[in-house]
Amino acid sequence: MPDTNYKVYSHPGGSFENLEYTTELFDKLDMCDTFNCFNINIRSLPKNFVKLRTFFSNTKITFDIISITETWLSNDYDSTFFYLPGYNLFRLDRADGYGGVCFYISDKYEASILNLPSIKFCEMLNAQIIINNTRIILSVLYRPPSCNFKNFIDELDVHLNHTELSFGNRDTKRLIMGDFNIDIKYTNQDLEFRSTQANLFLNTMSNFNLQPIITQTLTHIKDYTMNSLIDNFFIDINNPVTISGTITLDISDHLPIFCAIKPGFFYGKNLQKDNNNINSNQNNCQNKIPIIDYDSVTNDLLKYNWQLINWDDDVNLTTPLMTSIIQSAIKKHTSVVKRKFRYKISNLPWINVNILKLIKEKEEVFHKLKKLILEKEIFQGLP
Repeated sequence: MPDTNYKVYSHPGGSFENLEYTTELFDKLDMCDTFNCFNINIRSLPKNFVKLRTFFSNTKITFDIISITETWLSNDYDSTFFYLPGYNLFRLDRADGYGGVCFYISDKYEASILNLPSIKFCEMLNAQIIINNTRIILSVLYRPPSCNFKNFIDELDVHLNHTELSFGNRDTKRLIMGDFNIDIKYTNQDLEFRSTQANLFLNTMSNFNLQPIITQTLTHIKDYTMNSLIDNFFIDINNPVTISGTITLDISDHLPIFCAIKPGFFYGKNLQKDNNNINSNQNNCQNKIPIIDYDSVTNDLLKYNWQLINWDDDVNLTTPLMTSIIQSAIKKHTSVVKRKFRYKISNLPWINVNILKLIKEKEEVFHKLKKLILEKEIFQGLP
């Protein structure tokens, strides 16, 4: 039996290792110097925004991109109601107030919306950011279960082909995320068979070198049982991810998915791939902080023989000299230390310590319930 304290459900067979993490274990992951993405089908942002924000307020992980499907927003909702400090919100609502998608993109990037071919009966929002002269095309997509599969595949192919023809070069990368409502899990224990729809979908994406990141954990919950893998990231480069998986977070009937992308993903053909020279735009957890020993600086300046300076000279000569002496003393007694960087999204005013404790207990119960149901299923499946 797997260690269910660490992963609730494992479904091996993909090119990336995915695990389901409790919030406590997730917070211990090393996701420094990587481009971090988070996606969730939230089943109503107005209903579940406080839960989502509370999670971001109490995790040490900083995300560059947060994508959300089934936002259930309309013109009746002002974006200021869903503000996250440090992010710009881009949204695409559905006319009936259901469905819908949105991006939260870190404000350290200059993001802009791209006008690309849409997919009928789906919501798809496309944006771009530039990192190290590389264009990153970001797309978040929600495909409703009622959407005709064949029409979806045909229009997805048109969309991907148009994008490749318009932007297809070595300085452009593609990252597509969302809820596709196509279950790509294997249908047998030997990891040989997926459904016909899953294979057609994956082949269409593969034709444009787009590979799924979440391949080993399930993302959708039914009756507290993980039953399908329908949420994912697709990326057009081989082995770019250091860590990926799902988070045991009781926000909706979908678990959040996340991935940490290697820095080398963002280097265009004109740039050297030097991981030691990471652009400051990336999510560097270590900030260099100068520490000045002011007591030692003061002591040196008090000991300095200021009579060596002819104060009767032109002030335009003596002032730069005095400034250089002070600067030299400061430089001599300045050391650089590395401190963990954490962009803090503050808790909402009414989220106090007691409420956070209750949230933690609730997540633990949610995790234990899923664990018990999984153990029961495994036991019943024994010969």
